[in-house]
Amino acid sequence: MPKEIISRQVGLSPQLLHLGRLSAEDREVLVELGRGGTNQSIATHLGISVAKTKGRIRRIIRRLGLRNRTDAAIFAATIAAAQ
Repeated sequence: MPKEIISRQVGLSPQLLHLGRLSAEDREVLVELGRGGTNQSIATHLGISVAKTKGRIRRIIRRLGLRNRTDAAIFAATIAAAQ
């Protein structure tokens, strides 16, 4: 059975099934994005360049099958609120 069908049956978003595709560093960026961080503030907080931050955000969006940065931020904030 495809993961998307399973996730709908148990009430999970398909993106939750893909969180394992993210590296630990990508998850750190996602957390900061969910807190409303800008590229600059995320880069400063994590000690990485703004270019690397932008690249990680693009990878997060692609790996989770999201449409844009806003969707990624909402997804991250939703996960944080659920914990």
